[in-house]
Amino acid sequence: MRKTSFETPFQLSFTSMNIAAILDAAGFYVEVLRQAASKRCVFYVDDVKAVRDLIGLYHSGDVVPVSGKRLLASRSVIHQRCLRALMEAI
Repeated sequence: MRKTSFETPFQLSFTSMNIAAILDAAGFYVEVLRQAASKRCVFYVDDVKAVRDLIGLYHSGDVVPVSGKRLLASRSVIHQRCLRALMEAI
């Protein structure tokens, strides 16, 4: 199901692929959309306390509770989904 390209009060949006990979590896659904009139992807995720806590850990430089192997696999999947979203616009 595709959502609209604006942020609702119950979602967070960001453009960092690293944060998207961390949240995906932690088990949260990350929606990938192409930013309007741009060649960038925007990542949407539900706005819950656990998501905000993981983003806070990432920004503070603390260790996130995700294995490195799972994080690399999630980053690869997020990258592929981003490329697919960008190619749909061409």
